[in-house]
Amino acid sequence: MAQQVLMSQREHPAVSRTRVLHVVNQVGAQAGAEVSIRSIILGSRTDLAHAVVVLRSEKDGLEELHAAGVPVFSPDRTLTRAGAVRHVIGACRAFSPDVLHTTLFDADFAGRLAAWIRGGQRVVSSVVNTPYAPEARAAERVSPRKLWVVRSVDRALARHATSAVHAISDATAEHARTHLGMPPERLRCVPRGRSAALLDHRTAARRQDVRARLDWGSRPVVVNVARQEPQKGHVYLVEAFARMRAAHGDALLVLVGRSGRSTPQVNRAIEQHDVGDAVVQLGVRQDVADLVAAADVFASSSRYEGLGGAVVEACGIGTPVVTFDVPAVREVVGDAHPWLVPLGDTAGLADAIGEVLTSPATAERVAARQQARFRDRFELDATVQAMVQFYEDVAAADVGHGRVRHRVPPVRVSW
Repeated sequence: MAQQVLMSQREHPAVSRTRVLHVVNQVGAQAGAEVSIRSIILGSRTDLAHAVVVLRSEKDGLEELHAAGVPVFSPDRTLTRAGAVRHVIGACRAFSPDVLHTTLFDADFAGRLAAWIRGGQRVVSSVVNTPYAPEARAAERVSPRKLWVVRSVDRALARHATSAVHAISDATAEHARTHLGMPPERLRCVPRGRSAALLDHRTAARRQDVRARLDWGSRPVVVNVARQEPQKGHVYLVEAFARMRAAHGDALLVLVGRSGRSTPQVNRAIEQHDVGDAVVQLGVRQDVADLVAAADVFASSSRYEGLGGAVVEACGIGTPVVTFDVPAVREVVGDAHPWLVPLGDTAGLADAIGEVLTSPATAERVAARQQARFRDRFELDATVQAMVQFYEDVAAADVGHGRVRHRVPPVRVSW
């Protein structure tokens, strides 16, 4: 049963704001989806009335929402899929949202199905990755039958139980059109933003402080921030690092992020390439921005991405980025970025890292361009306001009164 932790803002009838109910698996994680949802909610409280329905029983991360006065519907036990649908229906009845916003597959499934059962509810779903693309299929090695079933369910709910889609990049928008059959007029692209003030920027003092604290000294440092999953391609990065270490014997590779399905393979690669003395695995950290600011290079080895939030943050901080050339990350750094390496080319990745280390003047110029692009496209205030406009447009859109009656009304939201 849904448990409302805080009182709904419906108690204040003088306030007339679009009401958005977010359906999420969890809110406490530091992954891109969870960080983005919290940023949208906390950044637009004066413009919108938000509430959150959480599908998992973990309580991590709820305190921040509680302190902000955001109603939270949290289960007291693990939910089945049917239980999750009932949980969302109960939250909808309590909060009466104008827009239901779902993010990630489990939340998409429960939220969209709940809206379809209720009827008349406007639903927005975020497409935050490209799981059906060839690169994803190659990385994940999911059985074709299972992938077909998941995609079929996703496609059916997208077409018949989703009013509009929020894409976080042009790459995910194209993915929604190609693999989910969403018409362009029901798609809007709003990237995930980050706060430049919270990220701060690289300074000699900041760099020196972090390096002294972690005993990095003056060694060349390559940093990667990603959970250890097949998508993130850590094995490629370890191989590239081993290659470039021939010319930079004192270099250090710092891996930040939680362990995952790829961790055994990452550890084997470290042993195979004999770089155990030069690879530091820090796990989950709260000082990620400081670590990135203290590094010489941010290296992304992702095999596919929905956007690449860690790359966005590196650009905002001003640390030079070397990355495999995947469509979403290309959007972040730009077509003219000099260190876009063909996917899987570890020799090219090693050369690009080495070029950053040996060409500091060029690296600084490129980092300055990265920061300018960040300010233009990914500043948090601008992206939050774009989401506010999106929600308001979905809530106000004319759904028409044709012969076909939709249980979840489709709306036109393209610019």
